[in-house]
Amino acid sequence: MTIVFATVLNLLARDRSAPFSELKQG
Repeated sequence: MTIVFATVLNLLARDRSAPFSELKQG
C-alpha cells in the first residue's frame, strides 16, 4: 500500500511540475 501511495504522489508531482519545467525551458 505504501509503495502504491508513493507512486501516485510521484505521478501527481510530475504532472504539476511538468508545466513549470516547460516554462523554465521556454
